[in-house]
Amino acid sequence: MNHHSSLSVSLWVALVSGLALLALPAVSHADTYKEVEVHVAGPWAYATDPNSANSNQIVVVSPNVNHLMTVITGGDAQAYSGKLDPGIYTLSFTTVSCAKHRPVAPPHLYDVPTTTIPSAVSDVLGAKGKDKRVAIYLPKPCYYESYRETNLKISTAAIDERTPEGNYTIWMVLHYTIVDGANPPALSGKLDSGNPFSPTSVPFSNSTMPPTSSAISVVAYYANVGEDYACDSHSAMHLDASMSLWSQTGTFRLLPELDSKGNQSHRYNYDTTKCPQAMSVSMNENAVTAESLLKQIEGIRADLTNSMFDPATGKTLKLKATMLPLWKPAAPVELKKDLDQALATLQDLQARHPTLPPGWVSQFLIVTEYDRAPGRADCHAMQLNIDSAVP
Repeated sequence: MNHHSSLSVSLWVALVSGLALLALPAVSHADTYKEVEVHVAGPWAYATDPNSANSNQIVVVSPNVNHLMTVITGGDAQAYSGKLDPGIYTLSFTTVSCAKHRPVAPPHLYDVPTTTIPSAVSDVLGAKGKDKRVAIYLPKPCYYESYRETNLKISTAAIDERTPEGNYTIWMVLHYTIVDGANPPALSGKLDSGNPFSPTSVPFSNSTMPPTSSAISVVAYYANVGEDYACDSHSAMHLDASMSLWSQTGTFRLLPELDSKGNQSHRYNYDTTKCPQAMSVSMNENAVTAESLLKQIEGIRADLTNSMFDPATGKTLKLKATMLPLWKPAAPVELKKDLDQALATLQDLQARHPTLPPGWVSQFLIVTEYDRAPGRADCHAMQLNIDSAVP
């Protein structure tokens, strides 16, 4: 090929290449990324589904006993509301490659191997677990962080002063990297009842109260009224339910004494007649829900709105008789004071039959309304790690 032919070919290649470049779309600016969190608060267990085709999932499971489960926007798990019916749910969102991260507190989960019952996970997630649990599938995170922890003693033998105290996660943060501006996560589900579940959007958001990072919370919260300060039996019962769900038997556990605010101490009552250590197989707690008591309070206010003082007094007496025994050894001072003052006010109203000031009724029993349940979103029953699902 001579020089002119070579030059012509080169010009032709350049022309074609230029036209091809004109046909390409404009180069977009690089995507921006952000870290988001899913806060898993309360007595959940972490597992991987052996029957799932998606290896990039982890499933969190909580037994349907004396707790309510919910998924809310924001990282403040104490702002829980609503409840999920027993069933299998999926929180879906798209993740990208993980970014580098700062050192964090590693998870301290209680390991539960299922080697003696290989079908345990399939049983819990399948028909045998129907109506017994709430399970939520999540994308596997970049890394895990222990946010709050619980103290307790757990052993295969009876517990005494020599049994070491363990420290376990009760509130875990799962960290993810996503594209900034991506579609918000969607919660879908299949209810055990067979009833339909309408998918709902649950965006990552920043809570007013800490933790304030962009997050979603998956919460199991105690929905019943009362407290057992000496033994923390409510937490013990849910721990028993969790272990029973995964077919774990032959274990002793003891939770420490709680102070008047429901905070854990490091003091244990080893008297088994007062604080039983053996795990219970009966999960039927004779409990009173906060929701049922709130309905009673609303009924009293409705009577007052209609100046029906006698029925309101009778209902307040019944409310007092129901609530005070739910705290052991004694109910909070503020609660008892509010109920006593309410009854004294009702006696005065019966005598005078005045016209009630606007807005007054909504404030009646207001302390009792807010104190009707401790409602811990970080129950002291530890989180479980099934077959090392969390590395």
